Amino acid sequence: MTSKQTRMRSGQLSLALVGVGLIAFIGILMETALNVTLPAMMAQFSVSLTTVQWLTTGYLLVSSWMMIINARLVQRYSLRFLLGVGTGGFLVSLVICSLAPSFPYLFGGRILSGVCMGICIPLLFTVITRYAPRSRLGFFMAVGVTITALAPALGPTYGGIVLRFFNWRWIFLLSLPLVLGGWLLACISRPT
Repeated sequence: MTSKQTRMRSGQLSLALVGVGLIAFIGILMETALNVTLPAMMAQFSVSLTTVQWLTTGYLLVSSWMMIINARLVQRYSLRFLLGVGTGGFLVSLVICSLAPSFPYLFGGRILSGVCMGICIPLLFTVITRYAPRSRLGFFMAVGVTITALAPALGPTYGGIVLRFFNWRWIFLLSLPLVLGGWLLACISRPT
């Protein structure tokens, strides 16, 4: 066991995984939740389907780029710093998207979301590989994979339910307290 692995007790590891897992889950959920709201956004902002699809495509593009460079970021900065920057930026992006008066603001918010989730999503697996006991590493990796696999499957259902009772802006607003709660749990666990 390395010195970094011994710094986090079982309770701290659980808090970190729940916190970072919740942030990653919401970030991935948002990838597919907007798909059912695209027609409403097209009507509201008077944009074409080709244009509005960039909300999802742009998000995935920049988050993929950020995931590629994340290994370098983790070597250079602490997990606490990256989690703070990624989550703080994601919270700001959710506010921008929920209040967007025009399509460019919404698109900018989605790009910021993609950058921030490209930082935060890989942190789930970084926490697992750094702090999970080697004897239970397979179990914790399975939990991480389940979180990342379940979220895109539930996204359209979540988007549809929100759209049924509210409007598309609530997809972002309802995510705010969950992301904030995940960040607080992760901060309490004090990853380094």
